[in-house]
Amino acid sequence: MVLAVTANLARKRAAADAWAGRVLDDIDDLPDIVFAQEVPAGWTDLWPRELGYRVFSTPTRGWTVRSAVITRLPVVEDAVGLVSAAYHGSYLQTAVVDWGDDLGPVRLVSFHASPNLCSCRRFLMAN
Repeated sequence: MVLAVTANLARKRAAADAWAGRVLDDIDDLPDIVFAQEVPAGWTDLWPRELGYRVFSTPTRGWTVRSAVITRLPVVEDAVGLVSAAYHGSYLQTAVVDWGDDLGPVRLVSFHASPNLCSCRRFLMAN
């Protein structure tokens, strides 16, 4: 069984640190995959490689919204290019992991989505 969690951290560093601390304290029930959105700068450093975690997140470059994929599954491919609308910046983060004999390579995608209705044409034209 694979345990996956998703969290919108709302760029609130103290609350995000507290949540990660609670998750990582439960050593018997650690998540295999974390999909995180609105990741505060530096927060991804909390996920220890000693526990097998690999972090995939765009470095902070002025964007206030970043996504991250954090996983303990075997990584097949680090940087996976996805075409996204130009305004997305670092709203998307991907990694490809080996899910095992049943599925093989699986692409994980963490993304921050807007709850607003939009015109796909509008965003496609942004590229």
